[in-house]
Amino acid sequence: MKSIRIQPVGPATFQIDVVCDCGANALANEKTGERSLRHEVVLGDVPEETHAILFCERCGKRYRLHPQWSHFHVSDEPATDGKE
Repeated sequence: MKSIRIQPVGPATFQIDVVCDCGANALANEKTGERSLRHEVVLGDVPEETHAILFCERCGKRYRLHPQWSHFHVSDEPATDGKE
């Protein structure tokens, strides 16, 4: 990813925008299909199946927003077709 924009909106709530390696932003949420510059992330004990996965509609790259108690991780996700 090229950059991550983080905006606090509450004590444990943030809005995050990931800019893809290809330069695209306003990535889509894989579960909802919503394209946004600001995806909400809430810190805490969040089950893994609820972690947001964002995908780039331009190049297909995927990123996982993984909240924890005091911070969150943004990581690359492997391609769904097995190619990386």
